[in-house]
Formats: sequence, structure tokens, C-alpha cells
Amino acid sequence: MIFYCLVMNVSVAELFMAGILPGFLIGGLFIGYTIYMSRKHNWKDRRVYTFKEGLKIIKDGIWGLLLPVIVLGGIYTGIFTPTEAAAISVVYALFVEVVIHREMTFAKLKKALVESAVLSACLLFILSCAMTFIWLLTAEQIPMRVAEFTVGFAKNWWLFLLLVNILFLIMGSVMDDVSAMIILSPLFLETLRIFNIDLVHYGIVMVLVIEFGFLTPPFGLNLFVTMGITKKNLVEVSKAVLPFLVLLLIALFFISYIPAISLYLPTKFLR
Repeated sequence: MIFYCLVMNVSVAELFMAGILPGFLIGGLFIGYTIYMSRKHNWKDRRVYTFKEGLKIIKDGIWGLLLPVIVLGGIYTGIFTPTEAAAISVVYALFVEVVIHREMTFAKLKKALVESAVLSACLLFILSCAMTFIWLLTAEQIPMRVAEFTVGFAKNWWLFLLLVNILFLIMGSVMDDVSAMIILSPLFLETLRIFNIDLVHYGIVMVLVIEFGFLTPPFGLNLFVTMGITKKNLVEVSKAVLPFLVLLLIALFFISYIPAISLYLPTKFLR
């Protein structure tokens, strides 16, 4: 999401808030399906936790749960910017590990700093290449040419979104999210303006479709991650994920063609 905001010059706070209702929609569908399958197959938790054990679980997890509350709450209330929020989240996480959990040693901190520096350098290099790529597209008027072709082929906004969703799905199946977003986001900028599609709404749709591609057999990257964790083969993992793909597709349809799902909160509170 943050890369999309940088590439498309969109507010991070707006895009984060725009993802709340779609997140509840997708989460509700997944929870409903899980409850249905649990009752159908009589799946039950083999262990019943006592009240004391429940309190201990909450106590152990409360510090981690507070992190998104502090970060998002600070951004939405205007206490700090998204950039400052990133720094505050690092300070908070370091405080929890050193003072609360007491698991962070100097050796671990040194290793984390080195790994963070390498990862940050990679991301900044990707971002610098993205900015160069966008400048080149603009200089060669590629978005305008794409817009002319697209408008001639897709006569209305809903057909345009359908074509874009299919393209994003294919790209998301074979590429990582950052690369797909950097390549595809600026290409359709002029087309979005012609069809009067909100960039925040477009960003939510793009993120959702690319994530959908990550779960699509046989090349979805998340499938291979799941295989490594569960020690299951690709066929077993693909069969298990299919119902969730159907639910995700239903959610994608509503989010794509009912912009209010993603735009209601940012329009009401941030615009």
C-alpha cells in the first residue's frame, strides 16, 4: 500500500482507512465459512482454556496488539505522519522486546539492524528505479497512449475495471506485489482520470487482486509458503485454498463495483 501511495501520490492515511471496510467484508466471509465448515464436520477445539489461562494469553499478546493501535491511531488523529509512525513503531517494538519481554540482546539487535539496512537499501533501490520508470513513461507519453487504446476497447468504467482485474490477477500470480504495483500503477493513470475512478478505490482493488494472484494455483507465491509451513504438497494446498478464492472473488466483485465500500470512511473522516 505504501509503495502504491508513493508511486501514485496518494495519501497513506486515506488508503489505510479505505482498507478497513473491505477488510471487515473479507474477514466476515472467511469467518462465516470457517464456522460453517466447523459445524458441518463437527470440528471442535480439543482443549478448553480456563479463565486464568485466557487472561495470561491476553497479557502476553496485548503489547503486540497495541502496536497497530498506536500507529494507525496516531496517523488518523494527526499526532504524527506516516513516516514518523514508522519510526515510532520501531521504538515501541524495541521497548517491548528489551524492557517487557527482555528477549533482545545486543547481538540480536546488531543482526536486526544489519538485516534492516540491507532490506531498506533494496526497497529504496526499487523505489528509485520506479521513479525513473514513471518519469520515462511520462516523457514518452505511454499512459496517454494506453488510455487511448483502453478507452477505445473498454467503453465504460466497469468493463475497464474487469480488464484491469484480469491483468492484475495474471501479474500477481507470477510476480511479487511490489514489482507488479510499480509496473502497472502508472500505466493506467490517464485512463483512471478519463473514467473518473478514484485513485484510493483503485489502490484497494489493485492490492486485493494482486493478493488474489498470490493464492492462485499453480504459481501463487503464498501457496509455496504454505507448503513449506504445513509440509503439504501443491495439490493439497490448492484444494484447501479454493473455497477461500471463491469468497475472495465475491468480495472483489463488490469492492470493485461498489466504490463506497472503500471510499466511505476516508470521504467522511479525511476529506
